[in-house]
Amino acid sequence: MDTSALTDLRQAHASGRLIAFVGAGVSVGAGLPTWKQLAKNLQRRALERGADAASLQELDALIDGNQLLDAVSAAKPLLGPDFEREVRRSLDDRHLDDEPPAARAIAALAPKLWAVITTNLDQLLVRAFRGRWPELTDPPGHLAQDSHYILKIHGTLSDARTWVFTRDQYDRAMFASPQLQDTIGALYRTHPFLFLGFGLADDNIDLTLGQVRARSGGQPPTHYALLPKGMTGPSRRRKLEDAGIRLIEYPNADGRHTDITDILQWLASPDGTPLPGLAVPAVPAVPAVPAAPAVTPANATPTASTSPVIPDLAAPLPAVSTSTSPTAPSAPSASPAAPATPAATASAASPAPGAAGPIDTFICYAEGDADLFKRLQVHMAPMVKREKLIAPWHHGDILGGEEVEPQIQAHLDSAQLILVLISAELLASEELDLQIARALERQTQGTARVVPILLRPCTWEESRFGKLVVLPRSKIPVTRSADREEAFNEIAQELRTLVKGLQSKGLSGLRR
Repeated sequence: MDTSALTDLRQAHASGRLIAFVGAGVSVGAGLPTWKQLAKNLQRRALERGADAASLQELDALIDGNQLLDAVSAAKPLLGPDFEREVRRSLDDRHLDDEPPAARAIAALAPKLWAVITTNLDQLLVRAFRGRWPELTDPPGHLAQDSHYILKIHGTLSDARTWVFTRDQYDRAMFASPQLQDTIGALYRTHPFLFLGFGLADDNIDLTLGQVRARSGGQPPTHYALLPKGMTGPSRRRKLEDAGIRLIEYPNADGRHTDITDILQWLASPDGTPLPGLAVPAVPAVPAVPAAPAVTPANATPTASTSPVIPDLAAPLPAVSTSTSPTAPSAPSASPAAPATPAATASAASPAPGAAGPIDTFICYAEGDADLFKRLQVHMAPMVKREKLIAPWHHGDILGGEEVEPQIQAHLDSAQLILVLISAELLASEELDLQIARALERQTQGTARVVPILLRPCTWEESRFGKLVVLPRSKIPVTRSADREEAFNEIAQELRTLVKGLQSKGLSGLRR
């Protein structure tokens, strides 16, 4: 293994500018199919539906030649309406209790990781990050300046309209969109990339590398690729190295990319730590860099910091605080701590009103408004990441296997700020009505502040929110605004002012 490349990769991560470009190999570790296995699943389903022999032979040839975009494209018309169902069945990760260790190891890099880009449709990375980084399929124009997000360039499983499986879809998604093309090119030009979970022989990654490289221009920073040993021949290796990609090969005897986890854990470990499980000597210490997340080149201010002690990422993660502010490294405990209840976890994560630290914020919204909620998340991101003003929580943060109602109740009862995203669907929901009643009860008690945010036209004036000050202050719903982004920006500015007031006034600031 190339120890000099590992040393440079460690320095790239320590710089706070590394972007992880994640392929299917990470999800394979959880038992989900590779691109080739997915194509074979579709081929098998086409056979069951009685596809003609010539079409099946064509699929065979495309799959054997690693022309996987073409293979999936050819399978789609053979399956008809079964195509979407088969894809969802194959890639659905909801039945998996835990994220794969590699996904958790990527999430452990978060304090110094700039962003994640992935071709995976599943939710395993989003789950591993505990919802703290927004999931984007339609990125804003300023994304090249933002940090701490998961960009899914092939779409997300929950929305078939975003899927990218065929060459036509790929061209439309990646290259018919100048904004996305320029954004990826700008990131490739200014940030080191770490490709992992790819064989780097798939034609979809070939397309990405070729087009992005052409758009990046000049002399981009060195990029890195973790890939299985023996998969790349001399000609292929030269091609990748000519593209500025340094190859770091790892054993992959079981075909499940498990050695990625060891390398990623080592990247996040204290200086001088040897790479566990592989015959790689410890590399020289890397100078410490600031661990403060979400800084842009314009406002980055280096300060001294120490590397955190990374837990065993192969074990289940402990409960995650709703605060995203970095914490000091803690010494290993002599005995395991007692498991925390949802209420205790939420309470421990909530700073006292007026104390230095983010305001615990509960966000209530209807499922039909998830797209608008994601845009609001983007505009609120600076308050979460850089300014540490709020620690948001919503029902999407509930992990698989956890009881829903106790989690919601615990966070609703501990939040100091409660944002209710108003729409007709929310007002019609009996389930959300119970949350709203509790929120307004806490406002009356003076223990929380409730802020209604108008997303869509509805009869909110006749509801219980009619007596409250709503955002935007114009009372024009976001979807009726001439410029939605401006409306979200106004809402974010109002919330910033409100939160700073709550922090300065303490508990009295919660009472109206």
